[in-house]
Amino acid sequence: MSTIAATIDQYRTHVGLSPSLQRPTLVLNRNWQPINVATVARALIMLWNDSAKIVDPVDYQLYDWSDWSRLVPDRGEPFIQSVRQRIRIPEVVALTKFDAMPTQTVNARRAMFGWLTDKEVEKWAPATEADLPVEVQSLIAYRDSESEEAQALIAGGLENVRWDLWSDAAKGPMVWAVLARKMGPQALRMNLNTLLRHGVFNSSSTLRVEDSR
Repeated sequence: MSTIAATIDQYRTHVGLSPSLQRPTLVLNRNWQPINVATVARALIMLWNDSAKIVDPVDYQLYDWSDWSRLVPDRGEPFIQSVRQRIRIPEVVALTKFDAMPTQTVNARRAMFGWLTDKEVEKWAPATEADLPVEVQSLIAYRDSESEEAQALIAGGLENVRWDLWSDAAKGPMVWAVLARKMGPQALRMNLNTLLRHGVFNSSSTLRVEDSR
């Protein structure tokens, strides 16, 4: 229990995450045994990467991203506000591949080394993609996303990642509008033509935000 409590404290103090995405989510292994507590941000990234599914604590039904994103939050239920919709906050996720119990081995460094050296995930064992830093998982999920909506939600959820790390894979004006809000005043001035070319200023809401700066 002390390990789980320490993990919750670690994620609560993680900089750059909005309050909704900092909420704790219980992580189960493939055998539905509790192994960790992660932030909502990390849980959603595991969902986008197909390494986990959301468990409804009421009826234990499993949801992938496509199914979960269609659900409408009940009145009074906490939610994540994306650009176009409200998304229910997952309370429990179950990993789709990992079935071991946690050990004392710190896997974060092993996973990071495996990712940086482009090794196959199977060779990271006992580490998995879930052991990567949330920023790296976000970048992976962002680049693998098939829609503007998913990219905008991922990029908007992390405030401490440079905007130019997202820009090469941005899929449309919705994503570029999120990146514009991450730019400092100088970067914003230098990239006005880029933002114009990607249709950012076609949105009146974006114009109001940038005019205020």
